[in-house]
Amino acid sequence: MSLLHKPDGRGVYVYDMLDAPWTETGKPGVRQRAVRADRESGHFLGLIQFDPMISAGVHQHLGPATSLMLGGSLADYQDNYGRDTVTINPTGTTHDAISWEGCFFVARLEGATAYLPDSGGGKGHVGAGIATFTNPAPEVLPALDFPLRESRQYATSIPRLSRRMLFDYRIEKEDHRFVELTLWPDMRIPTHRVSALTEWMVLAGSATVNNMTVPIGGIVVIEPGTEVTIESAFGCRLLAWADGPILWSGGETLPDIYGF
Repeated sequence: MSLLHKPDGRGVYVYDMLDAPWTETGKPGVRQRAVRADRESGHFLGLIQFDPMISAGVHQHLGPATSLMLGGSLADYQDNYGRDTVTINPTGTTHDAISWEGCFFVARLEGATAYLPDSGGGKGHVGAGIATFTNPAPEVLPALDFPLRESRQYATSIPRLSRRMLFDYRIEKEDHRFVELTLWPDMRIPTHRVSALTEWMVLAGSATVNNMTVPIGGIVVIEPGTEVTIESAFGCRLLAWADGPILWSGGETLPDIYGF
């Protein structure tokens, strides 16, 4: 994986995911391109790839997982999640999943994953462990899923910036946000400071963060307390995960760009 801009104290990291090689997860047929992978907490950010006719094994999410299918499809007992499907697996989600045709998707996991002893899994997720469990809420569907384009896009108070709210975490204990932002051509988000970990993946176009270019497929990690200025000369569409609100610099009183 190429780190496009080495950290220099500004707390902004840009990764070229299109240039990164796939690495084995330990489960045959499942690979990843990881930006963050903490085996103790199970936290993960990156791309995951399934070969055709590969299943994950019965598992339970011990923290929320959010993803966007970039190609192919993945299925469980609820639905078939195809290209451009946003999927949210809340804490406690218990299911198996299979990709009949193969797939790859961007995912953020905010907790560990438990696998049944006889599931044949345990290696497809970072921080996976073996445990005996039951479904804590069998009447609840395992995923909130919808086509990305069906989530309504709203203009914000910042000129040429629009937002789709994908998940506001109301059903979770964390007060985070998962959104899609569209930066229309020739726009600038005023300088602000992030209060908590904030991460992006650029889906189309390009943007700059503190004058550092983020290309198509690039993932950005902005550390807590970092001050940033964001611009796009020719337009950009990106996924963003924000673990806390922003603080405007220079006395601005604009609403939060991530929807807090």
